[in-house]
Amino acid sequence: MNLKDIRFDCRFYNGYKPCGKSLECKGCPYYEPRGTRILLIKLGAMGDVLRTTPILTALKKKYPCSFISWLTDSASYPLLSNNKFIDRLLVFGLKDILPVVAEEFDILINLEKEHRALALAKLVNATSKCGFALTEYGTLGVFNKASEYALMLGLSDELKFRQNQKSYQEIIFEMAELEYNGEEYILELSEQGKRFAERFAKKHRTEEYKHLVGIHTGSGSVFRSKQWTLEGWLELIMELIQSPDVGVVLMGGEAERELNNTLMQRLGTQAERVIDAGCDNSVEEFIGITNLCEVVVALDSLAMHVAIALRKKVVAIFGPTAPQEIDLYGRGIKVVAECELAPCYRNECDIRPRCMEKLTGTEVASKVKELLCSPQNSSSTIAE
Repeated sequence: MNLKDIRFDCRFYNGYKPCGKSLECKGCPYYEPRGTRILLIKLGAMGDVLRTTPILTALKKKYPCSFISWLTDSASYPLLSNNKFIDRLLVFGLKDILPVVAEEFDILINLEKEHRALALAKLVNATSKCGFALTEYGTLGVFNKASEYALMLGLSDELKFRQNQKSYQEIIFEMAELEYNGEEYILELSEQGKRFAERFAKKHRTEEYKHLVGIHTGSGSVFRSKQWTLEGWLELIMELIQSPDVGVVLMGGEAERELNNTLMQRLGTQAERVIDAGCDNSVEEFIGITNLCEVVVALDSLAMHVAIALRKKVVAIFGPTAPQEIDLYGRGIKVVAECELAPCYRNECDIRPRCMEKLTGTEVASKVKELLCSPQNSSSTIAE
């Protein structure tokens, strides 16, 4: 075999050893050219990374012969590691950044506003660039005209909070110059997640319940003002466990450990009707637990996006963030705290009562019961 026989552009070529498809490059029947080389940059937050995955379906449809590289943060890696549409998953760090800068791409799509991503996007050698860019002043700009609306959303509260009716998916598809046709999230359950879920279900005898409702109390670390009240969560749980057909799974992360422990204590003897999933599950394990549930109640957080991705019925609770940017794909209800100032995206709020304090557990429980009795496609927005 000569050097001219090597297919350097084959998606299976690695350069170190035979790819496993064939022992020789010359005449290999498995040769597949990489085609259109696409680099997608979306680092975090994890929920935003997950709700960016619908764009992959559209990219593969528009460019069926393509090689998609996605650059993300290590925390988001488990959400994307089993995604069949990603040909190469990269983690933001020197090891993966150096090859990206040295390579050539046909299309760059940068959906990240962080300066580290903007700087890298500026350095990447790509024929076409879309999304957010670094200006000559070191500030946030855009590569293409189609991304101007996304930029303006961050600069105008009136546009983002009052006028905009586009979902996040519609916005990023527009940035990438793609047509949005309701493409769904893409999230594959890992083998680790599947095995954990099987053990979890067996241990807690979840088959005894006709309906399993997951309640995730997490609000994320950026906007703690999204958090609901202890009384609200407690009232919601108490309402749901009145039905013997309904099992409740209480979930959360490290930040919710104290809240969830307090909830279990306040439930008293009723706590035996609640499955406490704990707050130290890995991402894969958390996804596995969520997949067991029929309905998931969550704030505007990663948990909500995971439930949407797994095509669960979702009761999504909104206060300081914009509900119109979330697409529930006809499988959920948005409960929106009514307040003249909401959405506001404030990290802290000194207004009393806060918008989230106006929601009651009884109101949210009624929406859960509505979904439990509804067909799969039943989406609405309820302002409380």
